Amino acid sequence: MKATVLSFFIGFLLISCVTLKPQPPEVNTPFHPMQKLPVSTISVPVKIGVKQFEERINNHIPNDLYTQTGMKVGNGISMQLEVKRCGDIFLFSDEGKLWVNVPIQIKGKVEWNEERTEKEKIGPIKVSWKVLTIKRQKDFDDKVVVKIQIELGVDENGHLKVETDSVFHLDRHTTLEILNKRINYASIAMDKIKKQLFPINALIDEQLKTMNNINGLPDKFCKVLKTPLLLSDKPINVWVAFDIQNYYPTPIRSIDSQTVALDLCMHTNIKSHVGITPPDVAVVDKIPLKYESSTNNVFAVSLPVFVSRNDFDNKIKERLEHTSYVIPGSKNKIIIKTINLDIKGELFIFKINISCKNLKGDLYLLGKLAYQPQTKMLYAENLDYDMNTDQLLRDKAAFLLNDTLLSSIRSKISYDVSREMDNAKQQTEQALGNIKIDESFRVIGKVNTMSVESINREADFIKINAVLSGSFESE
Repeated sequence: MKATVLSFFIGFLLISCVTLKPQPPEVNTPFHPMQKLPVSTISVPVKIGVKQFEERINNHIPNDLYTQTGMKVGNGISMQLEVKRCGDIFLFSDEGKLWVNVPIQIKGKVEWNEERTEKEKIGPIKVSWKVLTIKRQKDFDDKVVVKIQIELGVDENGHLKVETDSVFHLDRHTTLEILNKRINYASIAMDKIKKQLFPINALIDEQLKTMNNINGLPDKFCKVLKTPLLLSDKPINVWVAFDIQNYYPTPIRSIDSQTVALDLCMHTNIKSHVGITPPDVAVVDKIPLKYESSTNNVFAVSLPVFVSRNDFDNKIKERLEHTSYVIPGSKNKIIIKTINLDIKGELFIFKINISCKNLKGDLYLLGKLAYQPQTKMLYAENLDYDMNTDQLLRDKAAFLLNDTLLSSIRSKISYDVSREMDNAKQQTEQALGNIKIDESFRVIGKVNTMSVESINREADFIKINAVLSGSFESE
């Protein structure tokens, strides 16, 4: 009788204890490539020394530009005209344009004859008429400024291209009114020296070209920029290399009072590479010239940041293994005995082994690895029971569908990656912050934003695919 009761009791216990063995989730890991990064631009200045240019021009342009006497201007009026330089020629830039100012003095006089009739009385009755011719003149002395606008560019052969256009700026009113005729002597003077402007413009072209031979400079800059830079060295080396697509000139700008510059804007992709040694980069023989509308010195570079899987797993296990939870509305106390973590692609697979008074077995949870930029933490986004586990719980342990256990687990699955993210950003800023082009200048990259596009597993690491954006300056 006792044996029968004992057998019945053991059988009852076995029947009342539920073992959960759901099928492991079938996970498809679709590949989501990173979004195509915007094209980066680096402007490398071709510097023009203002004082050197001004000295050359002042030494080559004559002081006396035009002289003429006895010039007929109508109504019997003649003019004597003298046009000459009245000061040093100087260079300045304004709103992306380069200007040469040539101060000019217009000096001379206009001459005309005035007739006056006088009455002469001879005796008490007779009157005769006498016509007197009086020679008159009026002097003038004015200043105007000839502004020569210079547009700099690059031709298809990679040589500096200079285009000039001259305009006149009058400092004050420059007309005379003689015998009811308005004489604009400044306009006459400018017409007379137009022929002089052609050789002046040609001289400006010649001086700029001889001062700044840019042929071959883009290719030289490209070879310098092609050298891979080490962005990060822990735990894996991450390199970056510039893939120059083309270049184009941008508007003139002032660097300081002594220097202006025509920037050659390098249109480039910036590619990252993971490996112990730097990547092999093909150097093109000739960079094509292609005019673009954008002249912003901006960059965007993909930066993979690697986090140790072991450190991540151990931290989660430390927080959750051997912890217990009481499900509200029941007397069941759930104990998490062991945890196994797996990452497939960007999906987080979480297997926990639980036990309670009349329940034991495994639960599978799925979530997506995500990054919180404010706290710089990794976490499992939308963590929930997988489909097989959810159905099994509905059939055998519906009380576990209460959100208490899930909420507790979600709150503890997080990992601080601020050290890895900050180190990667800092090293990138150092690498891009001092790109030496040659002895005269360097390019400085400043990181403005850091964002995360995706997270996935790669070998023994969690790979955070970050994008750094910023701007380049040159000095």
